[in-house]
Amino acid sequence: MSPSFSGRPRRRVPLLAVAAGVLATTVMSLAAFHADAERAQTRDSEARTQAAGALEVLTAGLQSRVVDARSLFVASHSVSRREFTDFTAPMVGRGHANGLNWLVKVTPEGRAAAERELGAPITTLSPDGRLVRDRTPGPVFPIRYAALGAPSRTVIGFNAYTRADRRAAIQRAIASGRPTSTPVLRLASANQLGFVVYAPVYRPGGRRVMDDVVGIIAGSFSVADARLAVQRAVPEGTSVRVRVGGSDVMDFGEIEPDAPKRTFSFAGQPWSVQSMAAPQDGVRLGPATLVGGLLVIGLLLLAAFARSSRALALVGRQDRDRAERRFLDTFASAPIGMALVTPAGAVLRVNHAFLDLLGRPLQEILKHPAPELIHPDDRTQASQLFVAAGERPGDAVAGEIRLLTAAGVRWTESHVTVLAGEELLLIQAIDITERREFEDQLVHQAEHDPLTDLLNRRGFTRIVAAHFAARPADGGGAVMLLDLDHFKAVNDLHGHRVGDRVLEAVARVLKETLSEGDAVARLGGDEFAVLLPTADAAAARLAATRLLAALDDPARLPADGGGHGVSASVGIVLLAPTVLDPDDALVAADLAMYDAKHAGRGRYAFFEEDTATPSATRDRLEWVGKIRDALAQHRLHLAAQPIRCVRSGAIVHHELLLRMREADGRELPPGAFLPVAEEFGLIGEIDHWVAGEAIAILDRHRDRDLVFHVNLSGRSLGDATLLAAIRADLERTGVDPCSLVFEITETAAVTNFAEARAFAEELRGMGCRLALDDFGAGFSSFVYLKQLPFDVLKIDGEFVRHCTTNRADRVILESLVHTASGLDKQTVAEFVEDQETEDLLRELGVDLVQGYHVGRPIAVEEAIAAFPAAGRVASSF
Repeated sequence: MSPSFSGRPRRRVPLLAVAAGVLATTVMSLAAFHADAERAQTRDSEARTQAAGALEVLTAGLQSRVVDARSLFVASHSVSRREFTDFTAPMVGRGHANGLNWLVKVTPEGRAAAERELGAPITTLSPDGRLVRDRTPGPVFPIRYAALGAPSRTVIGFNAYTRADRRAAIQRAIASGRPTSTPVLRLASANQLGFVVYAPVYRPGGRRVMDDVVGIIAGSFSVADARLAVQRAVPEGTSVRVRVGGSDVMDFGEIEPDAPKRTFSFAGQPWSVQSMAAPQDGVRLGPATLVGGLLVIGLLLLAAFARSSRALALVGRQDRDRAERRFLDTFASAPIGMALVTPAGAVLRVNHAFLDLLGRPLQEILKHPAPELIHPDDRTQASQLFVAAGERPGDAVAGEIRLLTAAGVRWTESHVTVLAGEELLLIQAIDITERREFEDQLVHQAEHDPLTDLLNRRGFTRIVAAHFAARPADGGGAVMLLDLDHFKAVNDLHGHRVGDRVLEAVARVLKETLSEGDAVARLGGDEFAVLLPTADAAAARLAATRLLAALDDPARLPADGGGHGVSASVGIVLLAPTVLDPDDALVAADLAMYDAKHAGRGRYAFFEEDTATPSATRDRLEWVGKIRDALAQHRLHLAAQPIRCVRSGAIVHHELLLRMREADGRELPPGAFLPVAEEFGLIGEIDHWVAGEAIAILDRHRDRDLVFHVNLSGRSLGDATLLAAIRADLERTGVDPCSLVFEITETAAVTNFAEARAFAEELRGMGCRLALDDFGAGFSSFVYLKQLPFDVLKIDGEFVRHCTTNRADRVILESLVHTASGLDKQTVAEFVEDQETEDLLRELGVDLVQGYHVGRPIAVEEAIAAFPAAGRVASSF
């Protein structure tokens, strides 16, 4: 063979090997850089999750604080500024525009009185961000109480309802009853951009309409808060863009417009987050895998050549050895866990990162099949990943798989690739345990009460909804709603810190007393809920009985909470097919809970769907409807009962008594409907109507020297709008204020002493007179009399009715008259039924008498017609 001929094959073989190596290198380079791209996408995904998670924690925390603050006003009809501050101060962060505010609803006629009470004008924001006096018509919602983290100006009196962006959010909140967020806007407290969440508070038993709203809790946080939360959550150098409701609120770094996004909803506003992680330092998988790929393919080429030519095999063996060494070095030094596994599950090789992830020695890993390294609950999913990878050789198939490591369970994002042309699976495992724990923490915080760690309303609703979806067609299970009785007294007497400890103890009692499969939640304030997923009526009754007994055990509650157990009222609803969703269940349980309270508290009651079954709560709610209809249809009217002067024997005054006509014309006495009006917050409207009607009657009959006694509820003592309405009516009509004697019961005056005194002084300042009704019923409260500006003391009829036959009544009556005389107050004796009683009262020095002996109540116009014209009756004052 000639030398020239024999040399040509040796030159061609290297050229072919180089060409094959270049082709293989190209293929593996693409795969390697594709893996790098996936890693970059993983970092971007983690950054998005972290940024969105931080925002969800921030927004969920604000919503939780707003709901908790609302519960303070739901639980109490009267919350002072100090109570509000003590309750909300721990919730408000420092250094930013975080804040919690109480916005009270003010009608147009009550605006002047509201400004006096606030001690500040009602304001709004001008276009340039200044606070200016608000002159818009209609109802307003000025801030009455404010707890702010870092205010740059006072916001008391700021009316959130004037601005269209705030007004729209408030209207949605009122209509839905749920916390509702504004879009991004300029905060009044700090003159910077932020968000406000509104949660309405309704009158007890009220509907989700403007007329039934008494005020709104508003919580805010600034865009700066959100930006800081995101920057703390994501790695340094990460670019983030956040949009809310279609508007950019945060944008730092460079992000492609079509970059992937993560979305969530907060209080009715859609949020979206886009991010781009900073390039990662250290070894990149692409270049390393490129080198390793070249070496591996070179090794395969050498092996192929070995089959065809021993000469070429001798030459290629050296290159193959070098390629293997380089591949092994690259495989071993890869920054993520990598393993080569056969289709049967045998582990052939793992790198150092994989060993570090598992925390186990190499020999232990190699002697176990790959499925045994996977958490039992994830083995089916892993098997599905292997099958999917086998159907797409060369493509990576990813999933989240838990691995069993020496330190416990670790979450990984595992990528499985079937190597083309090889019966091997390449597994790449990225440790995402911290990310999963962070996500789990976010979910936990969003669905759990921060004080008791029980489920909150959101989490409980989700659990109940899942139960509804899985229950059989004929229903099953029960929901209990538990409300602590007189819990406000614990807060008032011992402070909110003790109250919180009592709530924590109640939560422990609930969890310890109920079964493991039962779901327990704190819905807000002192209200708890329980899902009994398998309970029938008997099991629910037993669970309620055990709960009430456990709560009544003083040993299980804090000693500084009063040293005794807690009483609770429990409402139970069985989840029959007619109970359609969680909201229906909670409403029904709430009705039953009020039945339990009405029956004496400290007990349970079942919701009875059959309207033929007696229900005190259903009856009271029906009465609420009747009262509202009577107010709207002008079916309230007044009767008048005469009051006689003992000395002259003339009728000098009349007490106005309220009556209500039903739709069929039947007349109802006040005892039939006023207690319900008091309980459900309708008494304020009734007092407004009575006072206005009394002034209107006096205005129509100026030819008579009329003096009307007008009864007011104790709940109206703090009503600035009522005072404003009385003042406006007197100024408009010119009626003599001395013609009005407003009566307030002694019990209400002593119970709300500060409010009663301020209210009485306001009326006295207008020129009206005041009477303390049922005087003597609170006999131990004489000490307050010298401090209350009353003109008339109406002696409780309990001491008058039997004074001629009961010596004790006569002694007490004489003492009351003597006390009134010493305080220069005029006296009226009620329930005078005969002449003998009137004679005795005259002897004791009583000034005026009232009762059936003097005259029964008759229609007010009829009483006026029988009253002498002006100038013919001497005043009793």
